[in-house]
Amino acid sequence: MLMAVLTLPVGATCVHRVKCSLWVDQRPNAIFGSAVVNAKMRVKDLQRACIWFCHAKGDSYRQCKESMSAAFPGDRMSERSLQRWWRSFASGARDRDSICDQKRSGRPRTARNDENTTKILDLLLADRHLTLDELAFETDLSVGSVQKIVKKDLKMSRVAAKFVPRDLRPEEKTCRIAISQEWMQNISQDPDLLKRIITGDESWVWCFDPETKQQSSQWIWRGVNPCLKKFRHSRSTKKIMLVAFFDIDGIVHHEFVKGTIKSEVYVQILMNLRDSIRTRRPERWRNHDWVLVDDNASSYTSDETMEFLRQVRMKKGPHPAYSPDLAPCDFFLFSTLKRTLRGRRFDTLDDLQEVVTETLESIPKQAFVDCFDKWQHRWEKCVLSDGNYFEGDKE
Repeated sequence: MLMAVLTLPVGATCVHRVKCSLWVDQRPNAIFGSAVVNAKMRVKDLQRACIWFCHAKGDSYRQCKESMSAAFPGDRMSERSLQRWWRSFASGARDRDSICDQKRSGRPRTARNDENTTKILDLLLADRHLTLDELAFETDLSVGSVQKIVKKDLKMSRVAAKFVPRDLRPEEKTCRIAISQEWMQNISQDPDLLKRIITGDESWVWCFDPETKQQSSQWIWRGVNPCLKKFRHSRSTKKIMLVAFFDIDGIVHHEFVKGTIKSEVYVQILMNLRDSIRTRRPERWRNHDWVLVDDNASSYTSDETMEFLRQVRMKKGPHPAYSPDLAPCDFFLFSTLKRTLRGRRFDTLDDLQEVVTETLESIPKQAFVDCFDKWQHRWEKCVLSDGNYFEGDKE
C-alpha cells in the first residue's frame, strides 16, 4: 500500500496545524483519509486536501474525480466546485499549500458612503438631540446603517447631561477656586492640618426611603426573561434631622433634631460637639487645635453662632457656598449612610435612630482616611475645572 503525508502550512486560517495522512491502495486509486488535527477539520477542507494530493501525485482530473467519489460516497463536493479547485491547483493560481478560501471583498457599501455621512453630519450639527430613528427617517436609511455611520465613521457617541446643584455665577466660581487653593496651600505648609479638621453637616433621614433603580437590579442567567417590575414608592412622612461631625479617625459626634436647625439649636449642637471632643478626642481637647469646617447655612453663619465660636475660641475653616461636591458629608458620609437605609422600613423614629447610630459607628476608619484623601483631590479638580462642578467629568 502506498502512503503519502500532506502537511498544511502553519499559517492556514481554516484549520490549526493540520496533518492529513492519505492512503492509496491498489484498487482503482481509491483514497481513504484520516485526519490528525488539533481542531475539528471540516469535510470540505479534507476534500480540498485530497484534490491537491491527486494533482501533486500526477493524476488526471478523471482519476481525481473517481478517487473522490470512492473516498466520499454521497458526501463529495459538487462537480462545479471540484472543477474549480482542480483548475486552481493546475493553473498555479492558488498557492501550492493553500486549501483555504481566499478573502473576498464582500458586498459593496451602498449606505455608508461620503454623501450619506455628510448628510447625517449636517443633521446632527443642526440638532444634536436627534435620535437614530429620526436620522433614519430623514435620510431614508436603516437604523443599523445610521448607527454605523454615527459611531464608526463620525466617531460620535450620545452623552446625557448631568444635573448640577446650581448655575454658578462667576464670583461663586472664583470663590470656589480661591478657597480650594487656600486649603491646598495650608495643607502643603502643615501636612498635619487634615488630622485636626472636624467637618459636619445636617441631613434628613426617613423611616422609609425607596431604593434606587440600580439598587433593585439583580444578577440573572443569560437567556432568562425574569420580567422584573418595580413599583413606585414615595418617602414616608416620618423623618428626623441628623447632624453628624467626623474627622480622619471616624465619627466624633452625631445627634438627632426634630425640625429644621435654627441658630440657637446649632449653638447647642456645638456645645454638645465640644463635650464629645473632650470625651472622644482628649488630645485635641487639651491642645485645642481642631478646626471646624461646616456648611454655609444661615444658622451656621449667623451672628449668634459666630459670637459663640469667638467665645469658645473655636477655629472655623472656609467652605465655598453651593459646593456639595467639596463637602465630605455630602460626597461621602450621608451617601454611604443612606445607601444602607434605602428600601428598609422602620416603624418608629427610635428604631430609625438606633440603626443610623449603628451604621455610623460601623464605618471603618480607612473609609474616613480615604474620604480626606479624596477631599484633597477634589480641591485640585475644582481648580482645574475653573471653579465649575466637576463630578461626573472624565479624568
